[in-house]
Amino acid sequence: MRTPAGLRLRPASASGAARRGFFALSGILMLALLWALSPGAQTPPEVKQITIYAAQTSYSLPVITHDGKEYVGLLEVLEPLGAVSASLDGKKWKLRFNNLEAQFTADKTKAKIARGEVEIGGPFLAENGRGQIPLAALPRVLASILPNRPLQFHAAARRLFLDKTEIHFAAELKPGANSQIQLTFSAPVNPSIATEPGGLRMLFRREPVVADKSQDKQNLADKTISSLGYNESNGSAELTIHSPLPLTAFVSSDHKTITVTPEVLPPLGQAKGQPQTFGPPNNPKAGGKPANTAAMPVAREFLVVIDAAHGGTDRGGAITDELAEKDVAMAFARRLHNELRNRGIAVRLVRDGDATLALEQRAEIVNAAVPSLYLAIHAAGSGTGVHIFSSSLTPLTKPTTFLPWDTAQAAFVQTSQQVANAVATELLKHDVPALSLTMSVAPLNAIAAPALAIEVTSPAGKAVEDISSGAYQQSLCTAIATAIAGMRNQLPHGEVAR
Repeated sequence: MRTPAGLRLRPASASGAARRGFFALSGILMLALLWALSPGAQTPPEVKQITIYAAQTSYSLPVITHDGKEYVGLLEVLEPLGAVSASLDGKKWKLRFNNLEAQFTADKTKAKIARGEVEIGGPFLAENGRGQIPLAALPRVLASILPNRPLQFHAAARRLFLDKTEIHFAAELKPGANSQIQLTFSAPVNPSIATEPGGLRMLFRREPVVADKSQDKQNLADKTISSLGYNESNGSAELTIHSPLPLTAFVSSDHKTITVTPEVLPPLGQAKGQPQTFGPPNNPKAGGKPANTAAMPVAREFLVVIDAAHGGTDRGGAITDELAEKDVAMAFARRLHNELRNRGIAVRLVRDGDATLALEQRAEIVNAAVPSLYLAIHAAGSGTGVHIFSSSLTPLTKPTTFLPWDTAQAAFVQTSQQVANAVATELLKHDVPALSLTMSVAPLNAIAAPALAIEVTSPAGKAVEDISSGAYQQSLCTAIATAIAGMRNQLPHGEVAR
């Protein structure tokens, strides 16, 4: 993602009470400033990760290397799967998951789980109260903790499947003057799709897509679509379709079928820039819209995507010596998730655990979900109340088929600012100081949907620690959810939801 050339701050709206004493430089502003001014700032390199697919959720976690072995946090693995807690007593790390108890000992290679002993193939690491086990031992450990849940582990790709969640696919080539290939999946999918010279790539970060070995590489002996390849690595799966022609992907309304076909060029004589009608040429009844363009998303339910900032090795700002921004953001995101769901609104969390995600990864995950609204959640130890940020990109006034990655938000700026003002107004009704601002910072600019960054600070007249108060967070979430519900008809897919 390109580094912003500059940083602009402009108050959009605020009450007199909110303006007074409210401009302490907050964590998210400092992050934006450092990013913008850092010489040669680039997207962080890809982080090693494992993706876990379960019946109720899928999530990715960071993988670290210690003495040549890959390790993963066991508590982080179990958090989305049930009630879990852990405590460190000297060198003994005691774990409780639902009604099961386990004990690991620092630097030891065996663990006690229930009434049995499990070899973990390397020394157990206990740091800051968190326990790390060798990644290779994770299937054995989970088999003891979750004995009744089927498990498969693709070790080389770091992908772990619970509850037989695998999604299989079949590929059918439909030859002709403009051949196309149809991919049929056993469950709905939402890949990130990218076109490039020589083909098209579909990246599945959250979907447990798998292939038989015979599908790793299929030579199709077709002049239009020459081959189909499957690969999985670093917690993701990827399908690659090779062709000498530009390709377009069309997604069915149920997201179980993706048709890839050569891009249809405008007829001779059509004015340059005139909107182009898309549809699979060999199957007009299938319908669909290009999945590789953020400007033309497939119609779907009203969906809010919530992104708890930081996570994993990125702790964010220090709210207090003991309280990290990543933990406050995660707790608030879960509370807001529940508040929106109670209003009948579909919600999805970008991370529901302590995972490390690069900014570009977050944008890819969000854009693949085709949301109605994106909310990035931050927290700060300075200031009072809530700051609501929308992008300061110049609004895009002319419709376009394709949106540049680093300015995709330009098509949604006006709507984003309307939502920001609505949220600020509702918070003020609840006697919460609120300020709506515009700024240019990743990943907002790369989001192809209305998008806000919401920064939570401590309540007025209270201690910094009160930012974690359940009653305070609940009052904020109630106001934010009320504003979003009130704006639904003005957001993408809002009418579809009704």
